[in-house]
Amino acid sequence: MKAVARKATLDLQSPMSPDRLGNLVEEMLLMLARDFSIKGVVPGHIKALVEEDESYCSFSCTKPGKVTRQTSFQKEDTYFHQPCLYLNVVLVGVPEEKAEVGVDICLEKFLNSVRSSTRER
Repeated sequence: MKAVARKATLDLQSPMSPDRLGNLVEEMLLMLARDFSIKGVVPGHIKALVEEDESYCSFSCTKPGKVTRQTSFQKEDTYFHQPCLYLNVVLVGVPEEKAEVGVDICLEKFLNSVRSSTRER
């Protein structure tokens, strides 16, 4: 079993809604699930948490094409300013180097998409 954990502080250029940021996180998890799937399932799990102060969005993926999202947001006018992203990928049957390199590549693509997304606003 191989576990890869990463933490990144997202220094957003402008505030981002939970839905907008959540969609970008989901894209990253779906990319990881596609890259690591074996016979239509992820041999382990892929999880992410985005949090800032008391607000959070959590994500879980164990099958390509499907991400479960939970959020603490009650109001529609809530935004993330400088949230922290925690990414946890646990895989069985995937070589250690392949898991680490794959996670790092997807995380870098995600960080680039967040940077470009906040500049477009």
